[in-house]
Amino acid sequence: ALTKRVTEAGGFQLGSTIVPLCHVHELVAGTKLFSPSLSMGAVWPKLGASGGHATKLFVKRGTVLDVAVEEALRGQKVVAVNAASAYHAGGGFQTGGRHALEEAMCIQSTLYASLAKGVELAEQAKIRVPPWVQPPKRPKDGQDWVSHLPDDGALLSPAVEVFRSGTNNGYAFQEKAVCLEAVVSVAMPNCNAKMSDSPVDAHPDQEKYAEQLADKWRAVMAAASSRPDANVLVVPDAGCGVFFNPPEKVGQSFGKVLRDEFSGRFEGVVIAFPGGKAGEAFAAAAVEVFEEFETLKPQRL
Repeated sequence: ALTKRVTEAGGFQLGSTIVPLCHVHELVAGTKLFSPSLSMGAVWPKLGASGGHATKLFVKRGTVLDVAVEEALRGQKVVAVNAASAYHAGGGFQTGGRHALEEAMCIQSTLYASLAKGVELAEQAKIRVPPWVQPPKRPKDGQDWVSHLPDDGALLSPAVEVFRSGTNNGYAFQEKAVCLEAVVSVAMPNCNAKMSDSPVDAHPDQEKYAEQLADKWRAVMAAASSRPDANVLVVPDAGCGVFFNPPEKVGQSFGKVLRDEFSGRFEGVVIAFPGGKAGEAFAAAAVEVFEEFETLKPQRL
């Protein structure tokens, strides 16, 4: 609630210093859905030649936001990826959950103002949940599930300002806000039937599930690429926690889309995770696929 008030006020006072938040209007006005299938209310760029960088892939320990801020303070133009909930904008941000990555991102930055705009955009675009979701209706009230993010898409939030430290430091207010080029929110498939606020929306067919993962990563990179100055992308092991996606599959999918479709677009891509087996497996799979040489393609002599 404090973060929300500060965002609405456009800044806060820390001791005798006023810390302004200068980009809230730009953030909300520039919030966009990216999806190749939505006919209205979303954009989809022509995806073509990627760019002149030799993209390097790094792995760092830490949360996405901490690593993104670190990179931004080094002068990089950073896009951070938010592993979002499609059915619960901001995770538990408004209801007081604290530790999932999305909730923490909303507490530490101006992101939630954009996610709220994203909910409006989703309504206007008439986003439907995939037909294969289980259970087909919400168990608690029998209503239809409402999704805020397209199954094949992502939400772009430009100029997100980070002004509080992470959960390890008690979300302390900082003396200066750090502006990221953007945050891109994507909802990985849910494979966990015990999640009360999300249906199982992972595609039941394995091949289609692989396509579903690739669609999501493609949307993330398309949205991030739409910020012309962006040169560093920071991603988490998205969907590998409570959603029970196999980290190897998610990592392979990420590495493949980056290598085949967006190689050269970013100078650096950083996989950031605080620790744990899932993060390690995701990172290892992504790096292995990304660094495979294109030996399978016929060589030009």
